[in-house]
Amino acid sequence: MAKLIIVESPGKIKTISSFLSKDYIVMASIGHIRLLERTGKYHLGIDIDNDYKASYINDPEKKDIIKKLKATAKTAEAIYLASDSDLEGESIAWHLKEVLDVPAKKLFRITFNEITKKAVEEALKNPRQIDDKKVQAQEARRLIDRIAGFRMSAVTMSKLSAKSAGRVQSVALKILVDQELEIKAFVPETYFEIYLPFTKDAKEYKAKYKGTDKKKLVSIPNQKSVDLIVKECNAGSYIVGDISSKDRLMKSKPPYTTSTFQQEVSAKLGYSAKKAMQIAQSLYEGMNIDGIHQGLITYMRTDSIRLSNEFIAEAKTLIEKNYGKKYFSGTINDTKKSGQENIQDAHEGIRPSHLDLTPKKVQQYLAGEEFRVYTLIYNRAIAALMSDAKIKDTEVMIYNGNHRFGITGHEIIFDGYMKLYNEFKENSDEDGEGILPSFTINEKIKNKPLIIDKKQTIPPARFSEASLIKKMEELGIGRPSTYASIMETLKNREYVDLEKKIIVPTEKGIAVSKMLVENFSSIVNNKYTAELEKQLDDIADGKSDRLTQVKSFYEAFEPLVKKALKEIIREKPEEVDKKCPKCGANLVIRKGKFGDFYACSKYPKCKHTEKIIAESESALQVETGEIHKCPVCGIGDLVKRISKTGKSAGSVFYACNKYPACKTTYNLEQYNAQFNSNITIETKLVTKKTKKKKN
Repeated sequence: MAKLIIVESPGKIKTISSFLSKDYIVMASIGHIRLLERTGKYHLGIDIDNDYKASYINDPEKKDIIKKLKATAKTAEAIYLASDSDLEGESIAWHLKEVLDVPAKKLFRITFNEITKKAVEEALKNPRQIDDKKVQAQEARRLIDRIAGFRMSAVTMSKLSAKSAGRVQSVALKILVDQELEIKAFVPETYFEIYLPFTKDAKEYKAKYKGTDKKKLVSIPNQKSVDLIVKECNAGSYIVGDISSKDRLMKSKPPYTTSTFQQEVSAKLGYSAKKAMQIAQSLYEGMNIDGIHQGLITYMRTDSIRLSNEFIAEAKTLIEKNYGKKYFSGTINDTKKSGQENIQDAHEGIRPSHLDLTPKKVQQYLAGEEFRVYTLIYNRAIAALMSDAKIKDTEVMIYNGNHRFGITGHEIIFDGYMKLYNEFKENSDEDGEGILPSFTINEKIKNKPLIIDKKQTIPPARFSEASLIKKMEELGIGRPSTYASIMETLKNREYVDLEKKIIVPTEKGIAVSKMLVENFSSIVNNKYTAELEKQLDDIADGKSDRLTQVKSFYEAFEPLVKKALKEIIREKPEEVDKKCPKCGANLVIRKGKFGDFYACSKYPKCKHTEKIIAESESALQVETGEIHKCPVCGIGDLVKRISKTGKSAGSVFYACNKYPACKTTYNLEQYNAQFNSNITIETKLVTKKTKKKKN
């Protein structure tokens, strides 16, 4: 009988199969095979009165997958559950065990950090049992997220007609909105900078005004102060007063964690967090290199910067061979100051699986995006083990009476890790003039007229994906596997827009955040969200349990939901001076995915709508029609959508507005056939009227 290995992703099958004999069959569950039901109180799928027991169902979309897995497992000699080694992966393994329904003695749990022959064979030699503590921790997260998401969504949808809300993404949205409100409230202030241009050894330099020898400069606040400085300097001459030099070390950066990887790929390559993780997943799962399927990098969801002793030994040989012995350090700089001894997690930092597969060697086998990401990972991991660079900083202070002007230069004494990492201009943030010429004390400076630079203070910058991920990591919000999905959720819910890769909260996002903070401040805040992550870790470590944490959350959270539903007054839509052609009631302006539209104020009794599309200042194109109930779920309405991606981009279709709970869709032809096309497009001139003032 064959032995069955079940992985999460089908992309791993070919690579792993190539390592093993024909005695093994490799299959994929394609993630979770069971879903949390939407039954019981508030459709949570959780028995609130029975120890918060979760109710699961097999994923209908995985029906064929489950059937094939069960059939193969039934006849297999042994079954190895090889889902990822994070909490989510442990949960997937447990659900597989529950569904496969085979004798426990046939089931084994294995994990590996990289998809290489050695790693997979080592895992098969050392199987273990499913870690129930990790499973409980993940279930606690799932239940708390279901409670928070469903119950907060009940408030946002009821009171703001907004889309759903969630536990972690609501905190991320709050960070964005708080920053946006600070930007809007910012009042710029004018200040001045003064520069001394001068010539030295036939080269132009600029020294910056530093204040007087009695007072350290904070800023030059007004034109009057500038005029006084210029007047006094024009009356004197410039001489070199002080020259000081000191050496410093520029430390190499540690290997990528999920967070730093997403930040750097965004900053250097311009890819979104989602795209970065998709490319990394492809590199991890492996591809054909010289006729052999090989995984190119280690697991890309990790908080660790640790590297295996085996990798360090291989890197030492490579570094000393290519650069010399003095370039190898072997010590990883921990930028978080946490101490390497405290990192005990299952994964290493993100690194190449095979050092002999250099970026140059594999370039022909990779797509352009894959090559660029692989090169970053490869070079970062090696540079992490290289010696620190040594920099000499020299500051020259030029005096004119009591006034001081300073200029700083930097000289690389030993390039260390920058020998490799300078390819990516890692030093681009260095201030200064590079290597300064030689100066002597009391040397006269050949100056030109002072340069006056009038400036204004600027508001704090909006977040990019990279800076938001960095902020969330600093605050302890979320986990490596959640950063990309949080960004996608905020975009999909239309709570934020991306403008040239900068995240801008929408009016809807600001309104939702404001309401959530006002009513759920004890939950939607940085401190609580980070503390909950610690509580989940405690469950995984056996210091707490699922029931305690879920019960504690529900009992604190549910009263807030009931209070909000009772006390928040639903925002009334704005009435317009226009009557519904079907029932004669007033029309109101409602907000939709594709802009404002008119709707009958008697909805749901009358479902007339008019979608407004501006043609000119005096004319509008109006689409009229009736909304139909979804015939599949019977709850949602079929609403018009426009495809954004794929071959059908730009085409019209109709979908149930209860998606993703109901995924019913009709293309335009199907919709017309099903409902006899009683939606008509009517183009007519409508004179714009001013809104009536309320008495």
